[in-house]
Amino acid sequence: MTICTETCESIPFDQCWDLVGITGMGGSGTVRAWQLGDVFRKKGAKVIMGGIAMTLCPPERSLEHCDALVAGEAEDLLP
Repeated sequence: MTICTETCESIPFDQCWDLVGITGMGGSGTVRAWQLGDVFRKKGAKVIMGGIAMTLCPPERSLEHCDALVAGEAEDLLP
């Protein structure tokens, strides 16, 4: 597992990913999450999105950029 925080480090786009989890916070964070979801899906990865911004957005908007949405804490739901 690799955890990357874009505000502190570069995202390793050159690696091959099977599954990518993205959380977005705030308006600009939501747009950036959608952009990242598009990038990783074009590379063949499955993308899961969550976080408060994704929860407050209409689900159909986010589902254009990911394969699944998480409502609640991913740490509790994904295992």
